[in-house]
Parts: sequence; structure tokens; C-alpha cells
Amino acid sequence: MSDTPALLLHLRGKSLTLWLVVLPLALLGVYLLLAQPRYVSESRIVVKQAGQTGNAELTLGSLIGNGNSALRDDAMLLQEYLLSPDMLYLVHRQFNLHHAFGAAGMDWFYQLPADASREQLLDYYRHRLSLRFDDKTGMLVVRSEGFTPDAAQRLNQILLKESGRFLNELSHKIAREEMQFARQETDHAYLALSQARERLLRFQNQHRVINPVEQGLAASRMIAEMETRQAQQEAELDNLQRYLQADAPQIEAARHTLGALKQQIEKEKAKLSAPSGDRLNRTAAEYAELKGRLDFAADLYKLALNSLEKARVDSGRNIKSLAVIAAPSLAEEAEYPQRGWWLISAAVVLLLLCGTLKLASAIIEDHYT
Repeated sequence: MSDTPALLLHLRGKSLTLWLVVLPLALLGVYLLLAQPRYVSESRIVVKQAGQTGNAELTLGSLIGNGNSALRDDAMLLQEYLLSPDMLYLVHRQFNLHHAFGAAGMDWFYQLPADASREQLLDYYRHRLSLRFDDKTGMLVVRSEGFTPDAAQRLNQILLKESGRFLNELSHKIAREEMQFARQETDHAYLALSQARERLLRFQNQHRVINPVEQGLAASRMIAEMETRQAQQEAELDNLQRYLQADAPQIEAARHTLGALKQQIEKEKAKLSAPSGDRLNRTAAEYAELKGRLDFAADLYKLALNSLEKARVDSGRNIKSLAVIAAPSLAEEAEYPQRGWWLISAAVVLLLLCGTLKLASAIIEDHYT
């Protein structure tokens, strides 16, 4: 710590300015003269949806720049893909980054090493890109660097081409998966409908009935009619017994008719419902269950068909593509290095540092004198 005041007292005045301002600025100036010029190509793109209408509804979300969050998410996804190793592989295969950025002259800071690892290559590639999403317009601004204007433009063109292919394939893949799922659900619903229909047909063939429910209703109506006739016959018999002998032919005929009618009613009731056997009520209950399952399977099949049609329509409506608002530009002047900005910024910082050290040196000198 005792050497610091002596060093500050030794480096003061012109010598301090020379070492802290003039010499660093001179070295920076030499580097900026030797630095490889870097040109920038800029393009503007936006993700468009096939079913998107041109006249969007005016909402609060659109006023604050969040009118279509789905397309914004697509732009963010595209931005991540542009910086991904997969995109680097495609770019490197068509553009050859080693050839484009390997010859940087004496600019070692921006020269791509020939033996760069995958991680170093990915990091270098990401630093040659600048991506910015505009929330108000929904556009993604893509800026690419190159040591020549043609290289910067070529890199930007490859990025747009591969981005469009990626977005198109992704949206088609999602559409195909949705259609495949809808078709599978429709096939399953049709299979269930066919099985339910076959079970109902086997049941009808086995019991030799078309609709046991309607047959049961008809049998119930017939029994009710016969019971009405029975009551009429009983009334008629009572009336005959009042003025005829018990062995009269009319009374015997009425009794015979009434007995036959009662037997027929019991027989029909036994067919309709009995403690055991294949009776009509049990058959009707089983038929109603099978018919209900068939109707339910038919409703599911209708829903599956509607879903399939909706998926078919949506598959075409939701296809997304890349719309190029501004094609990759061909730079005429190098944007980097910004020599004036670097020199002015460095001079301001160094002068501030030099002034601070001079002030400290003066304070120390007053302290020791």
C-alpha cells in the first residue's frame, strides 16, 4: 500500500496523461484501423396464419400491442429456432462459417478459429446475429453480420429460407397429427357402432323379433281389450242368469266363451311376463339396452365425423407461413467497427480516470508536503 502514493506522485502531469490517455487511445486507434469491417444485412419478417383475416377486431389487447398473442408466441419460437444448434447446422452446411469468418486479417478478436469447437462455433454464430421483436407491428427484425456485404446478405437469406421451411413443416406436422387423431377417433367410433349394430341384429335373429318393445305394447293393448271383453261377457252372463235356467244353452255358451276368454288372457299375460323363461318383458328390456347402446354409438360416430370435418377445415386454416416484409438488404457501408464511437467513448472514460488519478495525486502530494 505504501508504493501506491509514491507511484501516483511519480506518474503525474504529462506523464500520467501520456500513460493513461494518449497511449491507450493510440493503441485503440491502431486496432480500429486494423479491425476487419463488418457489414450488416437487415430483414423484417412476420408470421402469418392462413385463416387470419385482414381486418382485426379493435380490442384493448390490440391497442397495447398484444392483439394476437398466438402469432407473438410463434415469433418467439422462431427467434429461438434461429439461435438453435439445428439452425447453425443448416447455416454452416450452406454458408461455411469457417470460410466466411476465418479470414479476418489482423482482427483476431472477430476471427473464427479454424479449430473452434461446436460450442465456440455456436457462440460465435449467435454473436453474428441480432434479433428483435417489435410488439407493436408483430415483426421480427433479423440482422446478420458479415465481412463482406454479400456474405451478410447471403447469411440473412439462408436464415429466412430455413425459418420459412421450419415454420411451414411445423404447422403441417401439427395439422397432420390433428387429422390423424381425428381419423383414429372416427375409426374407433365406427367400429363401436358396427359392433353395437351386430349385437342388436344377433339379438333380433335369436329371438325372432324386430322390436320387442313395440310388440310388448301391442300385447298389453290386446290384453286390455280382452279384459274389457271379459267384463262385458261377465255382465252379459249375469244378465242371462236372471231370466234363464242355469242349464240353458245361452248360459252354457256364455260360460264357454267367458272361460275361453280368461284362458286367452292368462296365456297372453304369461307370454308378456312370467317368473321364468324367455318372456317378452325380459326380451324388451334387453332390446332396449342394446338399442340404447346402438343409439349412443351412433351419436358418438356423428360427433367424430363432425370433429374430423372440423379438423380438416382447421388444418388448412391454421397453416402458418413466413411473410417477408423487408428482404435482406445489401449494405454499402460497413456498420462495424464504429471507430468514432469507440474513440470518443474511450477518450471520455480515460480522461475521467486520468482526472481522478491527478486529483488523488494532488491530495497525496499535499498530504506529504
